[in-house]
Amino acid sequence: MKRLLFAKANNLVVIVLSILLGATLATNWARPNNSYAVDPQTTTAEQKATLKQIEDGFTGIAEKVEPAVVTIDARATPKAQDEEAPRAQRRRPQQDDDNGPFGDIPDFFRRFGVPSPDSAPARSGGSGVIVRADGKGVYVLTNNHVVRSRDKFTITLQDKTEHPATLVGTDVLTDLAVLKMEPNRSIPTRYVATLGDSSRVRVGQWAIAIGSPLSYDQTLTVGVISAKGRSLQGGSNGGSQYTDLIQTDAAINPGNSGGPLVNIDGEVVGINVAIASAGGAAGNIGIGFAIPINTAKTVVSQLIDSGKVTRGWLGITNAPANAELSPALREHYGVEGGALVEDVVPDSPAAKAGLQVEDVITKFGNEPINSFGDLQRMVSTTKPNTRVTLTVVRDRKQITLPLTLETRPDEGALANGRPGGKGGNRPAPGQPDSAQNKVFGLTVQPPTDRSVQGVEVVAVAPASPAEDAGIQAGDIIQRIGRTNVADLAGFRKALEGSKAGDDLVVRVRRQGSGVNSIVTMRTP
Repeated sequence: MKRLLFAKANNLVVIVLSILLGATLATNWARPNNSYAVDPQTTTAEQKATLKQIEDGFTGIAEKVEPAVVTIDARATPKAQDEEAPRAQRRRPQQDDDNGPFGDIPDFFRRFGVPSPDSAPARSGGSGVIVRADGKGVYVLTNNHVVRSRDKFTITLQDKTEHPATLVGTDVLTDLAVLKMEPNRSIPTRYVATLGDSSRVRVGQWAIAIGSPLSYDQTLTVGVISAKGRSLQGGSNGGSQYTDLIQTDAAINPGNSGGPLVNIDGEVVGINVAIASAGGAAGNIGIGFAIPINTAKTVVSQLIDSGKVTRGWLGITNAPANAELSPALREHYGVEGGALVEDVVPDSPAAKAGLQVEDVITKFGNEPINSFGDLQRMVSTTKPNTRVTLTVVRDRKQITLPLTLETRPDEGALANGRPGGKGGNRPAPGQPDSAQNKVFGLTVQPPTDRSVQGVEVVAVAPASPAEDAGIQAGDIIQRIGRTNVADLAGFRKALEGSKAGDDLVVRVRRQGSGVNSIVTMRTP
């Protein structure tokens, strides 16, 4: 009997526990899960109104600007002499390299239909923006690399009408060009873009890119201004100098070249020109560049008025790496900023005024100069034959030099007329002595050309401070720190007493080109 009662009691306990457990589970099941519950009505009316305002803003920009944006088809007519030449010797139609004008930094204009070497006519496509319309025609601003080596152009407007165009002029230095079309009817005023003021652009502002990427015309993308004052290094695009560019993350791809970069007021603040690309990527990775519209305004006016651009010329050079002075260079020259003179072109305005290598220009007239880009802008926007006064820091002392700017020579003439290489190349008799500095990884000897002062680098150790500084065999070292290096003894003396972590400013004359360059070598 006791066993029976005990068994019944146990069964009752089990039943009660089961009921309690079921009730608990039922309660939890019915309770809302705060971690995942989403109420579609939580967006307030005020929030929706704000989003609607932003949306209306962008659609308004599209309606205002897109009529001014065009698609450009450019072709090269085959020449008779090309047809007569043997196939193996035919001239390949010039077109942008797969790697673009910056080597591993492709430009927008990687073609969406790259012709074979023997195909003709060579064809390319890009974007443009209408900047002027008057009784003489409609003028379209685009990139020089869009039209380069082409002679037949077709412009397609937003309404899909196609119009033949002629080339008004190009400016290789800024990579800008102007086309002209003469439609049968006058175009509405809203087809002409409003040009803004790129000097007022700020990092973080909205940026809207419009163009014809990958042949998809009237494409609008939105981002922000990522940076200002960018310079692109590596390679060249027919002599273009890409400085003071606006950087944006608005999605832009091949075919956007020549299209506008716009602010939220619908004003054009830049002309899209290049993209950065990692590895073999051909598309957008969020790093694009545009030419400031203030640079383009002067170029457009001159091209329309005279078909060419005339700008002032000073006659000095500077490596892109030193466009902004590093802390080591600022300390060495005793300046807070400025434009470093790395080389002076013979018989140039700079040479006639007495500018010297390693001078730092801190003022152009009354305008402060903080970088080499500042100086370039000031010189290029000043008319030739203008007399100006430069404020220069030389050997840590400030001096002033008056000079008269001249007309900038043709880019090809400048490239061919740089200071020449190694003179007469008169070898010294016998095997010259040499000096080796293992700390910096340098082995030098007297120059084989007796007319050159300094010591010639014959070997650079791998992973050494000299290699890190970019010094190469064949370079002529002429100055280290504040010591002129005239011979091997001067070389040894200049390196004595340097302490770990010291930055030594080294002036070298590059092999072959004969151009001076300033590099910084850190003491290990």
